Amino acid sequence: MEEVHEVPEAPQPRRRKRRWWQRVRKLFIWIVLVVVALLGLLQLPSFQNWLVDRVTANISRTLETEVSIDYARLSWFDELTLRGVFIEDKYGDTLLYGQELTADFNLLSLLNNAVEIEELAISNTRFKIRRDLGDPETNLETALERLFPPRDEPAKPLNLALERLDLENISFVQDDSVRGQRFDVSLQSGVIFLDELDLPNKLISIETAEIMHPVVRQTSIPPTPLSTVPEVDAALRSLDSTLTDSNRVSLHVMAGSLEIIGGSFILNNFRKGPIEESDLSAIDFARLATRDIDLELTGIDYANGELEATLEHLSLEEGSGFVLNRLSVEELRVTPTELVLNDLVLTTPASSLSDSLSFTFPGGWESWADFNNRVRMEIGLQPSTLAVRDLLYFARKLRFNPFFRENQDRSIQLGGAFTGRVNNLRAEDVTLGLDDRNFLAGSFSSRNLALPGSEALNLKLDALTTSVGTLRRLIPRLNLPQNFNKLGRLNFDGQFDGFFTDFAAKGNLRTELGRAQMDMRMDIENGSTRAEYSGSLTLNDFDLGRWTDTPQLGMVDFSASIDDGVGLLAESASANLTATIERLGFRGYVYENARISGRLEQQFFNGSFEIADENIDLYFLGELDFRDSVPVFDFNADIDRVDLQALNLSERLVVLSGKVDLNVINTVFSDMEGRVELDSFRVVRDTAVINIGSLLAYSNFNEEGQKVVKLESDVAEGEIIGRFDLNDVTTSLTHYLVEFYPGWARRLNIKPPRSIPEDNKFSFDLTVIDSKGLNRLINPKLGPLVDVHLTGSYDGFRDELKAELLAPRFSFDNISLVDLIVRTKGRESEGELDLVIDSTLVNGKPMLDQLTLLSLIDQDTINFGINYGGAGGLFLEKLNLNGEITLPDTANYAIRFDDSDLILFQEPWAIRRDNRLVIGPQYIDSRNFSLRSGNRRIRLSKRGDKGLDLNFENMALGLIDSVWAYQPLDFSGEVDVHVGVDNVFLLKGLSADIRSDTFLINGDDYGYLRVDLRAPDPKGQLTAYMNLNRDTAQLIAEATFNLGDLSPTPRVNQRRNYLDLTVDVNGYPLDLARYWVGGSVSDIVGKINGRLNVEGPAGKPDVSGYIDASAGAFTLDYLQTRYHFEESRVRITNTMFDLAGTELLDRYNNVARLTGGISHDRLKNLGINARLRTNRFLALDLAPGQNPNFYGRAIGSGTVDFSGDFRQTDIYVRATVGRDSRLSIPVTEGTGAGPIDNVRFVDRRVYQEEEEVVSATDPTGVSLDMEIEVTDEAIGEIIFDEEVGDILRGQGNGNLTLRIPRDGDLQMYGTVTLTEGDYLFTLYRVVNKEFTVRPGGTVTWSGDPFAARIDIAADYQNLKTPIINFVREYLPIDGNTDIAQSASQATDIDLTLKLDGILTQPDINFDIGFPSLDGRLENYANNKRRQLLLDQNELNRQVFGLIAVGQFLPSDLSFNVADVAVNTVSEWLSTYLSLLLNDLLRDAFGEDAFISGFDFDIAYNNYSTTTNLNNQNTIGRGQAVEFSFRRDFNNRLSLSGDVNVLNNQFAAGGNTGTFIGNDVVLEYVLNDSRTLKLRVYQRRQPDIASGRRLQVGTGLSWKREFDSLSEFFDGFRRDATLRR
Repeated sequence: MEEVHEVPEAPQPRRRKRRWWQRVRKLFIWIVLVVVALLGLLQLPSFQNWLVDRVTANISRTLETEVSIDYARLSWFDELTLRGVFIEDKYGDTLLYGQELTADFNLLSLLNNAVEIEELAISNTRFKIRRDLGDPETNLETALERLFPPRDEPAKPLNLALERLDLENISFVQDDSVRGQRFDVSLQSGVIFLDELDLPNKLISIETAEIMHPVVRQTSIPPTPLSTVPEVDAALRSLDSTLTDSNRVSLHVMAGSLEIIGGSFILNNFRKGPIEESDLSAIDFARLATRDIDLELTGIDYANGELEATLEHLSLEEGSGFVLNRLSVEELRVTPTELVLNDLVLTTPASSLSDSLSFTFPGGWESWADFNNRVRMEIGLQPSTLAVRDLLYFARKLRFNPFFRENQDRSIQLGGAFTGRVNNLRAEDVTLGLDDRNFLAGSFSSRNLALPGSEALNLKLDALTTSVGTLRRLIPRLNLPQNFNKLGRLNFDGQFDGFFTDFAAKGNLRTELGRAQMDMRMDIENGSTRAEYSGSLTLNDFDLGRWTDTPQLGMVDFSASIDDGVGLLAESASANLTATIERLGFRGYVYENARISGRLEQQFFNGSFEIADENIDLYFLGELDFRDSVPVFDFNADIDRVDLQALNLSERLVVLSGKVDLNVINTVFSDMEGRVELDSFRVVRDTAVINIGSLLAYSNFNEEGQKVVKLESDVAEGEIIGRFDLNDVTTSLTHYLVEFYPGWARRLNIKPPRSIPEDNKFSFDLTVIDSKGLNRLINPKLGPLVDVHLTGSYDGFRDELKAELLAPRFSFDNISLVDLIVRTKGRESEGELDLVIDSTLVNGKPMLDQLTLLSLIDQDTINFGINYGGAGGLFLEKLNLNGEITLPDTANYAIRFDDSDLILFQEPWAIRRDNRLVIGPQYIDSRNFSLRSGNRRIRLSKRGDKGLDLNFENMALGLIDSVWAYQPLDFSGEVDVHVGVDNVFLLKGLSADIRSDTFLINGDDYGYLRVDLRAPDPKGQLTAYMNLNRDTAQLIAEATFNLGDLSPTPRVNQRRNYLDLTVDVNGYPLDLARYWVGGSVSDIVGKINGRLNVEGPAGKPDVSGYIDASAGAFTLDYLQTRYHFEESRVRITNTMFDLAGTELLDRYNNVARLTGGISHDRLKNLGINARLRTNRFLALDLAPGQNPNFYGRAIGSGTVDFSGDFRQTDIYVRATVGRDSRLSIPVTEGTGAGPIDNVRFVDRRVYQEEEEVVSATDPTGVSLDMEIEVTDEAIGEIIFDEEVGDILRGQGNGNLTLRIPRDGDLQMYGTVTLTEGDYLFTLYRVVNKEFTVRPGGTVTWSGDPFAARIDIAADYQNLKTPIINFVREYLPIDGNTDIAQSASQATDIDLTLKLDGILTQPDINFDIGFPSLDGRLENYANNKRRQLLLDQNELNRQVFGLIAVGQFLPSDLSFNVADVAVNTVSEWLSTYLSLLLNDLLRDAFGEDAFISGFDFDIAYNNYSTTTNLNNQNTIGRGQAVEFSFRRDFNNRLSLSGDVNVLNNQFAAGGNTGTFIGNDVVLEYVLNDSRTLKLRVYQRRQPDIASGRRLQVGTGLSWKREFDSLSEFFDGFRRDATLRR
């Protein structure tokens, strides 16, 4: 190990060390003391103020302006407060003034040439940068140059570090008068937190910044030249710009978050004029005024004038009204020439946009003032909503477009990619829609959309929906005719290229009028009249009627090719047209396959038209030229057939055919030249064929220059020759009247012509040879014209007119004038007019004799005479009337009549000789103007100065019947009528009074009639009062009626045609109704009271009131039923005279109730809408002879419906006829039935009436339709011969339909199935036998009531007779007396009568049966019956024997005449004795007595037989007396019986035998269908062995009808189903 040796240091002197340390210590202490002293001194306010004064004084000297600080305080070197800091600029104005500045800083940082400020607060500070005119630099630049003069070497920069900046009430102004710019910035408060402030490196990094209510105002005015020499000014401005740019500090500002709350930005660029006041609702980019700016930016990076950030939120409101609710941009980039917003979401109150937007404006922000042309857009939109108003804020010129102006309150739905400027916009995959009626999908490019008149568009449309109205507003210069508006909604797909007024279109168009396919080019730049077009067009299902406002036109299918088309209006259109009309509807007819080919040029057409179908076949070739003032027609037309009725061009049949050749110049007759020729021309009118053949008419001028018009044809011929112009004829006549009849011209207000035309002179001669039916073309009522001759002349040079018309017969409608002559002539102021009609016929009958009118005219005086006398008439029978009309002065007319023979109202009248009537403006006078006929008088007198009174005294009321031909009413009596007016000229004070002391209707006196009418004038209020009373019956009517509005602003009750009417009726007889219903109702009694109120407009008044009828009764004549009622109130409403609740009673007091009543529409269109309902009511009560078709009594239940009107009433009856009903129908003959208006029942086989043939009219009267259910409770009779009792009587069930049309005969339909009945068969009106009808027989009607078909079988009851004569050839000849004896005994015989066929002529057949035989006799009888069925004659002979003799006839035709006589007489006596007995009982006990309900019958028969027994003829005789009775109880229980007395005698053996038998049956019907019956009977009858046999028993019978066994069993199943 190595050792180390320490060498000790040499010791230093101790004293020297102490001195150095002491010196250092002293120095440090002094330094500390000096620093402390300085610090203490600096804390002294007085020293600090002294120091500040020194500094500010030094700065003032440097700046050569005043600089002051009112208060300064430095606290411990870390807090500085300055107050009242003031720096004056070189103009003596304030450069800077700060009320207070507070800073927390680190003083030690100055050692590092830096200032670290933790917090800086500036409040109430104003900083103003200013440059006045002619000054090259601002006050700030001058101050900085003086304060920091240029150095050769730049000073070391002072670093500034700031963490927080608080600002309050700060304002900044930069006013550059040379540049013409001023900025005013103020803010209420702000807080800024900085991350880094590196001024040397021009970097500011802000963490967050919040600015409250900043206001920025920018004002620009025109700049001021720096020198009056332009070149010097430009050089100075260039230098100024260079200096400015060199001095400009280019900062790099970054901020994490910037928020501005409640800010405002105001721009006033006075270098540009403001927008017009009418556009103040658009954004004026030279006068911006935004407020309520809320801004939040994050990620801010600003450098070199460019900004990138994320806009979290921006909202503002501009002075124009534009409101931005929210704008957020994920990526925001703003440069002086570009604005990019990616991932944008923008919302306004009406808009919502999303996706990306890019705006490029190379001219800077000032380009936004011309947004349409200088701002380029690139927009990629998702489906968004853009309010039109928001668009107009930015593109204000669009508001001059009507479409955008009218839709400014709506929104556009849009999407797609848009690029370009507004006036050069392109789009791809665009969807654009204003609403579901205005929609576009496709791509487009456009130019000059905001320049009216220069809009251009290239469209490729997948779908376009719009309307012509929208296109008009969008494209103001689109001058389409108004009928294009009727296209309605347009749906188009295709292409559109060009300007809005010059375009090519190809595609498919669907409109509300139809479809169209087009490929056209159109240029409407010069308007509709000079539009140019060409192409092809096809229309399908196009409504041409709506398009042209022509209802007669219908749908059209059309295809056309158009070349060189010019003009869209008819007067200017021209084109080469080739078209095919596949279908065209006109007036309901469809024209097909019409072809047009030719040139249409303005009003000229040259070409052809062709169409051919069954109703129109024609070919046209030629020219129609309306271009000049003189039109030209030159064409040929071949008309094979034109059916005007089939084409719906005529209501009647008119068919034209023939050839037409027309060559005419001019349409003015006076100047027309040319000819018209018809060849083979034919007109078919209705059933008349008019062969006009050839017709030639021509017009020209002859060598003398006279106009010649001639007509040559088989119809007429004539000519007009002379110098005339039809256009001047009226003027010539006016001049003639003014010159020669000046008084009449003035009265008629005929003014002299402005110019006197050339004189016309012509003659005319026209003869109608035979109109050949052409007269019917003029008017269907005009009769044929044959040999009608019209001649005359007019000479304007001599002022002379002559004319004569001769017509052998002139007919119109039903009036014919025979030998008509009309003559007139005039020369200057004198003239004549004569008219002669030899006779007048009406409906071919003479009505008037010769009528003559003669008149002489001498300037202003007319003397006239009218002569007539002949057949007479209502008002005029004879007339010889002479008179004079003069003009007594310049204003009035005077009329005077001479003594005349006058027959008026079928009575002679005399007129006073000195009569005179003067009429003029505001003047009237009447003197002795009266007519008298006996006690009747017509008098016209003056009332006051301007009024008249017309009185009719003692006039016959019967004149009403002559005027009002209403047959049910016949008026008579005398009446006075007074009519007056206070002022004839103003029609003031109108009145009328009617008085009649005895007012008679149909001879009935209704008492005193008074009618008063008053009105102030024709537009005032008319008051009316009427009173008609006699004894206690009174009718009062009071009314007011407004003839016009009563005030300028009338209330409802003061308006024109307002009516207020009240009618009161008291105690009037109901018998009044017979005047209207007397043909069907009679014996009407009762009283009526009522009130009727009518108030409101006369066309639609309110109607109310009531009618009370009491103690009323009436008889329906047709049915002879008498009905009555106690009380009935009819309620009156606007629609009904309501009879609901009225109860009618028949003579048995059965009740029927009414509902409904008389319908009306406020007293117009009266009709019937009522129903009568009853459970039991008498509907028929006819005695024999009261109706030739039927009689009896019908009682039933059901309803009767009344509908229609009083002219055509419909009655529908649905009823059930049953108990107590008995109807008899005689079928031997038929006659007209009793009246139901004009309804008749006719048996066409027996009665035929020759009816007058009248023209077809709308039928009137009653139409009756009856649905009747017949039950077997009713009894019906068909009477073949009532005199001998040939009657079929029965009961049954069925349904019948009776129809009586108002213009036809009775028809019956249905079937009645008989359940029981009897038939009294008569033979040769001598023999009559009663047959009992078998159930199941039918009577069937199928229209004609007398053509009914019957199918009935009836049995002859209680027939007993021996059959020995019937089977004699079968009896053994071996003398078997037992068989012969049995055959000689009376036995039961079934004799059946069968009726079938037509009711009036039935087929009658018989059959015979033997129910009581057995053994050999039965076989014999049946064998003989079968033989008889094969020999109808023999069968009828035996039936005759049974009916007439009461026995079978022997084969040798022998019979006992005495038996026939006895039986016939007994038959008569029995019948009449039975009827007599029944009548005696009814008369003795009454109709309703119990015994009267029995039907009694007495019968007696005598018969004989011859029997060969043991080769001996044995004659047997027998007599039978029968007494029978029958009674029905309540249609269910019936009792019948008979007592028989039989006596048999045989001459050979003298054996006699008498038998008394009886038969009593009690029967009860158990069900309603009458198929189940219970029977109890007791019967005593003989047997074969001549003994007596008594039978007593009961039985239950049931009946069901069926056609097959399956139907039989199905009936059981149906019954079981119904019971479940």
